[in-house]
Amino acid sequence: MPVKDQTIYPRHWKQFSLYIRTERSGGKCEVCGVDNYAVGARDRFGEFRTEGSIHSLNSDVGLHLFGDSFTFKMSRIVLTVAHLDAEGDICRCQDETGFLCANPDHVKAMCQKCHNSYDRPKRNKNAKITNEAKKDANRGLFTEAV
Repeated sequence: MPVKDQTIYPRHWKQFSLYIRTERSGGKCEVCGVDNYAVGARDRFGEFRTEGSIHSLNSDVGLHLFGDSFTFKMSRIVLTVAHLDAEGDICRCQDETGFLCANPDHVKAMCQKCHNSYDRPKRNKNAKITNEAKKDANRGLFTEAV
């Protein structure tokens, strides 16, 4: 995922991230095991299928895996480094220091699907807070003048 706010990452983040995504993980998602830069699609069961394996499917198997229309969205896997603080509060480094940490025990290399799935509860919570704040800010706009 792109780094939105550079100020919350340690100076050596790029090197640390590269180490996690290549050396430690072996170039694979540490959750589902898909290879970095693989091209393919996920079937309706969530299994990642490479481009070559999709093209070799017969129509009956393809219909079973991808549904009635047998269409799929091809994508390229790009590993990212996920901070394990969304659930379980494994990492409190940002609360304590103001920076996201570069502790190998507090991160995992993840593909887009796994990273987004992991962060979803935190994003939903933040979206709810943001939407409530917007509603509160707009409440006074349409009051009647007395």
